[in-house]
Amino acid sequence: MQIMRFSTDTSFFGYAALLVFLACPLSVLGQTDLTPYQSNCQNGTTGVIELPNNSGFIMAVTDSTFVRYPEGSIGLVPGALRLNAPLADFYHEYILDNTLYLVHGGGGVVLAYDGQNFDRIDRSFLHQNQYRGTPFVYQGSLYLFGGNGLFSSKNFVTRYDFEAREWYLQKTQGSIPALGFNHIYQGLIVGESFYISSSANTDASEEDKATQWGKNAAYRLDLKTWTWHYLGGLTPVPLAGDKGIPELQNNIGFQSQGKYYYQSQEGLVCLDFVNNILRIYKEQKLQYSSAKSDLIGYSASGNLLISYCDSADRFNIVAVSEATLADHLIYEDSFYQEDINTFYSTIISLLALILFIALVLVLVTQLRSEGRLVIRIKQALFIYKGKRIVVFSEPERDLLITLALEGKMSLPAIEDLVSDAIDSSAVRIKKRERLIKSLNDKIGALFNESPKYRSEYFLFHADTEDRRIKVVALNLQHFKVL
Repeated sequence: MQIMRFSTDTSFFGYAALLVFLACPLSVLGQTDLTPYQSNCQNGTTGVIELPNNSGFIMAVTDSTFVRYPEGSIGLVPGALRLNAPLADFYHEYILDNTLYLVHGGGGVVLAYDGQNFDRIDRSFLHQNQYRGTPFVYQGSLYLFGGNGLFSSKNFVTRYDFEAREWYLQKTQGSIPALGFNHIYQGLIVGESFYISSSANTDASEEDKATQWGKNAAYRLDLKTWTWHYLGGLTPVPLAGDKGIPELQNNIGFQSQGKYYYQSQEGLVCLDFVNNILRIYKEQKLQYSSAKSDLIGYSASGNLLISYCDSADRFNIVAVSEATLADHLIYEDSFYQEDINTFYSTIISLLALILFIALVLVLVTQLRSEGRLVIRIKQALFIYKGKRIVVFSEPERDLLITLALEGKMSLPAIEDLVSDAIDSSAVRIKKRERLIKSLNDKIGALFNESPKYRSEYFLFHADTEDRRIKVVALNLQHFKVL
């Protein structure tokens, strides 16, 4: 589960009220009744971060202090560890090997929580470059995709190296997600894939929103090859009006069981990337549409936990069962419109692959059933009944390839293949006859023909251009040239 932001109530009265809330019994969270927390939470809800193994939560109280629930223990994160940045600014959350890691919103500084205290583990700095990025964990490493810097948005992936204690750029390829300032992406890991989609942004200007819609899309990053794939443009949601899709509120979202949840004015939005489904749930009394509501995640019993501030600025936590969610489903449709170009490209590629395999099978079948010796000129290969023949010497190969390519070869030219410059005419003739006899013997053995009944594999005749010259040609009844 990933929480993308938490806010603080820095007032003394809010801090004291939180301690009063922590005295409430844990069983309250298992109920669907509202649990009032007498706090002046005009600045929003107290940030709630889920700990590994359903062991509880931590909640930021001030810029430097947090409370662990349900124990009620109070912790301090010194300014030196945070580089004096407010604790609330560490909103990129990761859970890896039963350890909670919080990374500064702009990237860089990494805090690790061992269940009692926070410690800084990096040698980096405040990057200020990946605000509203999307964190994910893969094969024991922390990654952060995208986000915004001061003047530009990002579409790269960075990886934290635990040994070097520094962040590095992760190389990716393919259909890299589109850029656009004030562009927000949200996503999750499912198996060996990282899915993300863009979202409408409540902080963007109307002009930005108008130009942004064409870039709103869903993507999948294959983590084995680090290749991006474009899934398609997002399906407009009628409930969202001109926005096209529900706007992400409070920068809060989390993932669970292969789905991504976030709050919007239209209700609780559930994105099912794998099955291409978008669902919206809404029930006013549960304050799904509250401007001061935060999603916590799922409890051990499977209930969705939501914290929010009601109309009287009181802090509440409510547990919503799966059945309750199902009863308040108000919208369900495809999440993204599958790219038609990608669809046809995939179909064409598949058909091309099938055709290629069919041609290969036909060729292999022909070669295996072919009763002649096949000579493949470009590859200088010799094949008989589907098997590559490698028994020929270099002069024998040269003679066969030349005959296949030129159609004929004079006797003196054959002698040049095997003779030395100092050889007499008689020696040259003997070497040429020995070469042709060796080829006849080897080809006869391939065809399983005895010398007594052997066919003529080579044809000897006078050259049509000069009748005085005797030439040799392949008997194509026994050879096939490709």
